[in-house]
Amino acid sequence: EVLTHTSKTPDQPVNRDLIKNLLGKLTRSEKKIIAEISDGLTSRQIGEKHHISIKTVENHRANIIKKLNIQGPHALINFVFWTKGLELS
Repeated sequence: EVLTHTSKTPDQPVNRDLIKNLLGKLTRSEKKIIAEISDGLTSRQIGEKHHISIKTVENHRANIIKKLNIQGPHALINFVFWTKGLELS
């Protein structure tokens, strides 16, 4: 399934079941990255917190974008916003 809601702004309604389904495509590490992004951490801060390189964090971000067919970093931020309040583990 493709994430086609990325053009919506975070205040527009989104299908929460779709979001949960898409989260199911991600690895545990990728879900951790989403959670950290939602907390406002930068790639550098995420890397330091989890003792991984910035390159690894960026690879996880790229994998998330690819797996969910998200169209760029702004759409990733929207997706992260929509995951707020959902169980990410």
